[in-house]
Amino acid sequence: CPASTHTLKAINALYTVYACLVLFDRQGKVVAVSNDQYTDQVGQVLDEPWVAATLRLGDSQQYAVSALEPSRFYPQAPTYIYAAAVRAPNSDTAQGGIAVVWDAAGQMQSILADCAAGLSEQDALVLLDAQGALVQGHGSLPIDMGPVHQALHAQESIVALGEHLHGLGHAHGPGYREFGTPQGYRHGLRCLALRYLGPRQPRVPQVGDVQSKL
Repeated sequence: CPASTHTLKAINALYTVYACLVLFDRQGKVVAVSNDQYTDQVGQVLDEPWVAATLRLGDSQQYAVSALEPSRFYPQAPTYIYAAAVRAPNSDTAQGGIAVVWDAAGQMQSILADCAAGLSEQDALVLLDAQGALVQGHGSLPIDMGPVHQALHAQESIVALGEHLHGLGHAHGPGYREFGTPQGYRHGLRCLALRYLGPRQPRVPQVGDVQSKL
């Protein structure tokens, strides 16, 4: 356990996008963690669905992923946990697993802040989950996301938010390197860009045909 803890801490120090690394045995019992905040979990048995999924993995190239939700290793915000099985040499049987807890809140804010360079105070960037709920945002966030969802559903590129118009763009992310779309995994997150266009103008009344006299 001390040797495993030392190794996990060394790895985590190199990969600061991870909030914690967790090593567990074939019963789901935590053997070691990289983050001292969670040493109380050592010896505890994990019963989360991603643990059982990890122990069922067929080969070293596969991984299991948690739902986007808070966890005992990241209680402050929703995050993903990615886990792979640990096997003994020349054995197909999982001896346990190692889990990577992504620092979702910190990394999402960093991503949005980097992408927001050059935007005005009236612009916004938003990350939504697969159900359309707001996960993280940057800038002048809309109070009511209803018009945004309606515009997305209608595939419109302009959305009215209150008395102002915004250009709307969106894209799905490919995932973080090893945990991306080439392996068939879809995290469901997408980013919206809301660029301020100006105030809404009164609709011009429709005018009928004008008869000209020659």
